[in-house]
Amino acid sequence: MYCHLNCQIKMADYTIEELEELTGIAKRTIRFYIQKGLVEPPLGARRTPQYTDRHLEQLLKVKQFKDAGLNLSKIADIMNSGGEVNASAMTPGELSLISRIHIQPGVVLDVDSKISNFNDDSLRQLCQVISDFVLREQGEKNND
Repeated sequence: MYCHLNCQIKMADYTIEELEELTGIAKRTIRFYIQKGLVEPPLGARRTPQYTDRHLEQLLKVKQFKDAGLNLSKIADIMNSGGEVNASAMTPGELSLISRIHIQPGVVLDVDSKISNFNDDSLRQLCQVISDFVLREQGEKNND
């Protein structure tokens, strides 16, 4: 995602190679997880599949459960039941996907999509409010 002055928010699109690099999970394993229903199928045509932050989140969850010693059957049960983790119950070393939105130079907003439940429009509005505030504050300091 990004937000700079005009507060446009873009959900990230990834290739399978980028997911492999970001998660440390081999492409072949990612495809296997999709086949087993642990991760949603990619968007788009078969020749040009697109993966989103949602896919990245799912892969990180599967990896977290796998690293904790759970088998794929148990992971599937957890993922199919929502697999949501209470933020206050997060443990050291637990992975979370944070979207960093650049508001103005030197001002960023970090959003944990698992916890915040903002939709794109809400994030745009929030970004605009923060941006307007920063510009107003900078204007007042320049007038002093």
